[in-house]
Amino acid sequence: MDILLINPPQIPLKDFNITTALRMGYPAYPPMGLGYLTSAVKKDGRHHVELYDNHLDGMLKIVNRESDSISTFKECLKNKLRSVKPDVIGLTIMFSVIYDNLIECLACIKEMHPDAVIVIGGAHASMAPESLYNVKEIDYVLSYEAEETLIGFLDYLDGTGSIDDIQALHYRENGNFKANSFLSRETDLDKRQYPDWDSLALDKYCKTGRFGGAYAIGDYANKPCAPLLTSRGCRADCAFCTVHKIMGRKVRMRTPEKVVDEIEHLVKNYGVSFFEILDDDFTYNRKRSMEICREIVRRKLEIVWTAKNGLIACSLDRELIEVMAESGCRYIQIGVESGNEEILKWIRKPLSIPKLLKVREIFRDFPEIYLAGYFVLGFPHETKEMMRDTYDLAIKLGLDWSAITMAQPLPNSRMYEDFVCE
Repeated sequence: MDILLINPPQIPLKDFNITTALRMGYPAYPPMGLGYLTSAVKKDGRHHVELYDNHLDGMLKIVNRESDSISTFKECLKNKLRSVKPDVIGLTIMFSVIYDNLIECLACIKEMHPDAVIVIGGAHASMAPESLYNVKEIDYVLSYEAEETLIGFLDYLDGTGSIDDIQALHYRENGNFKANSFLSRETDLDKRQYPDWDSLALDKYCKTGRFGGAYAIGDYANKPCAPLLTSRGCRADCAFCTVHKIMGRKVRMRTPEKVVDEIEHLVKNYGVSFFEILDDDFTYNRKRSMEICREIVRRKLEIVWTAKNGLIACSLDRELIEVMAESGCRYIQIGVESGNEEILKWIRKPLSIPKLLKVREIFRDFPEIYLAGYFVLGFPHETKEMMRDTYDLAIKLGLDWSAITMAQPLPNSRMYEDFVCE
């Protein structure tokens, strides 16, 4: 079969601002999940697969001043659909906020390829699959990590497999959606193929917006960049987060040698010199983190890397920070969330404010590493006085950047249950 995997526009189009795009103000990340799926289908070898990034296509048109309208995303999608005849079209919805973008893409796809099978995946499709049940264009929803289940799904479509064997698949039966149970996750991540880097234009994303902390580090802003996933899962159980529900409570880790093999592959074959570690808990295993950094140094890989997705402050110490700096770390973000002990307890954030302050002092001896922090205001039952504690802590820390956001009840998070379900 011919399979087309599509990454929709990643910025809500109703809020899209051309000026912000021209100023390179929007995030610019390759759709790594689709890269893993493309690699899995190619390894299987029985189908033809193509990855199309509608977000990148449209952004390039805008930043290159070939268009000054958000309609360019739809025009780019139509142009792509005219050039292909897919049997199966898969779309990812990583963020709930782009739900409307997905709906617009689906309407366009169904108009131009009414007979194609449409399947949806991604984080939102895992946490809120029921929100997609009433979308008439959708035939299937495939939740959670789909590198293996996608192959079984394709077997079912071509008549060689059973629908009952595909875990976490949502499908229509007698007009209503039915969901298969989700049973297990692959624990040995070293068995995974690399994302299909040939399908991800690593030299183009940096030309459309901000990737990792590259914008803060001078010369790396316009050079080939790559995301890197060294583990899946997180030790924490924060009220606002759904990572442990998507990835599982156990942190699954790749071995240091395999991680650095991929880094070296990207350096030598794609000219990548800047990496963004996307792990939710990169320093979960201190020994492994240090071994990754030391292996980078041992192989003399001249790279810069950042961890903007957030590190847990209490997992850091001087020895680890020193080897991180030596291996090329130049920007990390700490998940602080709140300066109020009562709120931290409610969140279940694995954070000690005294330990955080000590870690902050250590970083003063490593000025080559930019240090930023995530803060969140507006948790359930949070008072103005509690918010003031967060403000005071941010001032006391004196970070290079403080990113302050509103608390958002993501579907299936504990905070969602507190905000919406009570």
